[in-house]
Amino acid sequence: LSPNPVLAQYQSINGRLVGASVNVWNSNFFNNVGRVYNNYRKFDFTRNTINFDAQLDLLPGGSIKNRHNIQFGGNIEIRNNRRWSINPRELWTMAIDAANSHFVAGVDTTVFTGGVFDGPPPFGEIPLQEYGRLIEIDPDKKFYQEIRNLYGLSLNDFVNIEGVGIDKNLSLDLFSASELINWRQLNLDYYGYDYLGNAISGVTFDDFFTATDDAGRRTFPVAPLQPVYFAGYIQDKFTYEDIILRVGVRADYFDANTKVLRDPYSLYRIETADEFSRRRDVQIPGSVDPEAAVYITGDDRDNDGIKAFRMGDDWFAPDGTKTDPRLIFGTDPVSPSYSFSDAENNIQSREFKTDNSFIDYNPSFKLTPRISLSFPISEEAGFFAHYDQLVQRPTSNTEFTALDYFFFEDIARLNPGGGAANNPNLRPETTIDYEVGFQQKLTNSSAIKLSMYYKENRDLIQTRYLLNVPIVNNYLTFDNIDFGTVKGFTASYDLRRTGNLELSASYTLQYAEGTGSSANSGLSSRNGEVRVLVPLSFDERHRIVGNVDYRYASGDKYNGPTVQGLDLLANTGLNLQIAAVSGRPYTRASNISTPFS
Repeated sequence: LSPNPVLAQYQSINGRLVGASVNVWNSNFFNNVGRVYNNYRKFDFTRNTINFDAQLDLLPGGSIKNRHNIQFGGNIEIRNNRRWSINPRELWTMAIDAANSHFVAGVDTTVFTGGVFDGPPPFGEIPLQEYGRLIEIDPDKKFYQEIRNLYGLSLNDFVNIEGVGIDKNLSLDLFSASELINWRQLNLDYYGYDYLGNAISGVTFDDFFTATDDAGRRTFPVAPLQPVYFAGYIQDKFTYEDIILRVGVRADYFDANTKVLRDPYSLYRIETADEFSRRRDVQIPGSVDPEAAVYITGDDRDNDGIKAFRMGDDWFAPDGTKTDPRLIFGTDPVSPSYSFSDAENNIQSREFKTDNSFIDYNPSFKLTPRISLSFPISEEAGFFAHYDQLVQRPTSNTEFTALDYFFFEDIARLNPGGGAANNPNLRPETTIDYEVGFQQKLTNSSAIKLSMYYKENRDLIQTRYLLNVPIVNNYLTFDNIDFGTVKGFTASYDLRRTGNLELSASYTLQYAEGTGSSANSGLSSRNGEVRVLVPLSFDERHRIVGNVDYRYASGDKYNGPTVQGLDLLANTGLNLQIAAVSGRPYTRASNISTPFS
């Protein structure tokens, strides 16, 4: 440290800049020289996929007219995702805190460390009454022992981390898993790796809560995310009289292959009305489902009365009348009648049992039909139609691991920065699509097509604010609660190349509305499940698209300008694409701000 008071404020201890030197120039615009980059991450996302497709023709009676073109296939996809990240800047601060964490206030009178003191004549040697520091051993802490082993010190010796030399290598394995995951500023997050960043396999969801090392310390391994997806289809294309038909079916199977909460409204299992009735020998209103969760008036599950029932998202008063939970609880915290003891209802306790709170993800299996047909109305006109159902796996917001559940009761971790917590229990989304149309030949090189379509989107992912949740009161997450519809009309004109010109143009009238345009479009809502139909972000009332292509051929087909036998524009063309849109649900906006002076 510099004796100069101005330079002293720019001190650096073990590479950590402190004080005003951390950020310079107008509050956090730039980091100063020597600032440690506060992020380290690694990941390994592996996807193993098998795809197969085949087709064959069946000719009943050997007639080509009765041919059935059979197409079938499928795919298998298994993912193995791992990720590990940490904000390392706080490691030194954590080491300072952890190095002497076993010391508690007071002294240990069973350990005498006193010697003698040479006093002035005539006192001579004077005995000193010195005792060892009072020590409290935490079975899940490790750093205070390892740092002393590294330097050959006893547990009674004080360790000054900022005075540690560079002759020894300090590494993450000096810490226990409990120390690292509980130090908030590190933001240690991982799955498929152990807490030190080593890839692991053969680990289950339950291992996070039970695994220990040779010293009995909890190691908190988090299993990799391994969702499984299977799909298969079969389709038959055939002709019945003048109708060309395609009839098929597709099967989609999706398994997130993890554990999910039994009840999104509670981390711990709540007694059902039937269980509460039999345990307390009380009568439950007949309008209440026996599987409904029970909430009591206080904290004593053996003496307090019923305050509310809940079945799924529906709440009921003690008399069984369906009502708004805000009328029941007001600003009071909710108090469920839990099924198990306090120790078992503590996810950070060694006595916690995962079966009390979690169940396996229920795999999704859907069969979806697909039908299309077309037939001629005359020699120059035809009719077509189709009906499809499409299934899409959750594409985002599904990563939520045992480590995340471990801190479920910490709302700041559950909804960091006010964002929504992921939900591993998301279901696949479904789209149902209808279309009918008519096409008419105008000339040998041109035709028009008219079609109407209707599309319905179900089980779309959207943020959801869950209210009246024990301990955290409420939290933000994702769920399959959105839906939307798209309906419209399209008219198109196609001109095959005639001379030098080829042309296509279309006009679409469309209405698209639903309860959300994306998974985060409801992020600002704090009213539970209030669903309001609004125009979707891709809603366009009118769209005109055109493509004009004008080009010259070569050789005998060239009909462009020539100079002394030279075809100037042979194989030359101009392509013009036009798109015009009106009626979008949003208008242009500008934010005006004062520039820096």
